[in-house]
Amino acid sequence: MQAEAGTSFEVCFLGGNVGRAVHQAAVSHNADLVVIGRGVIQKKLGRLRSSVVSVVQQAPCPVISI
Repeated sequence: MQAEAGTSFEVCFLGGNVGRAVHQAAVSHNADLVVIGRGVIQKKLGRLRSSVVSVVQQAPCPVISI
């Protein structure tokens, strides 16, 4: 996916509840901002859409959805 997007960000894999996992990753990486994408349900990461509220509520920093 990064090759398609032309990025080379560090990747972090965590399991469990999406909101808690994003919170944990943001804290451990000292994040100032969490960026989430609006996927299409049938495409990669499309299921993340159903976890947006949990991510926003539990994030330790601002969240932007693009």
